[in-house]
Amino acid sequence: MALDVKKIIASEFLELCEHKDLRKITIGEIQKKVGLSRQTFYKHFQDKDDLIQYCYDTQIVPKWEMSNDDFKSPQEEWEYTYKWTLGYIGSIKEHRKFMKAACEMSGPNCLWKHMIVHNKENEIKWRKMNGETEITEDMNAVIEYHTMAYYGMILNWIFDDMPISEEEFVNRLLRVNKVKIDDVFGNDNGGDCFYAEIFKTMKS
Repeated sequence: MALDVKKIIASEFLELCEHKDLRKITIGEIQKKVGLSRQTFYKHFQDKDDLIQYCYDTQIVPKWEMSNDDFKSPQEEWEYTYKWTLGYIGSIKEHRKFMKAACEMSGPNCLWKHMIVHNKENEIKWRKMNGETEITEDMNAVIEYHTMAYYGMILNWIFDDMPISEEEFVNRLLRVNKVKIDDVFGNDNGGDCFYAEIFKTMKS
């Protein structure tokens, strides 16, 4: 059975991150810990950002193993979503040192940008699997809006050193994800009419 070198590098890198700030870890240190040449490292990863993204995609994010046809009811889909999200947030907490340091890094290929793009792509893929033949400009804007809000909450939880439990955070995250602004603030001030007039102006 062939060794999965990428997974070995990722596993050893995550272990290294438990003992040293990710931002200070060099490619040379990763090579030394895994016992491979510089050439072998760059055969599998473009740079450290690429390795960080791979660790997130394969070691942090649980695999979504259900399709829409597998759910017999909305309740079953909700229960699976809750279980998956709890596993995801739990994995972030398990690797909290890695995640916090990685999300504090900036740059065009930094992790927090990858997280947002990764989620948006998966959301669009899910919508198409469930019958959306075309993702319109408005649909795309809504997906982007909710993705930014969703990951904004996750990033704040990470940066605040995870002040509440995974269970409490997941309950809040999923609850807020389903709520509209009007549900929270009410509609007694004629909000719908107000925004309807704005949208008419924008489209004219």
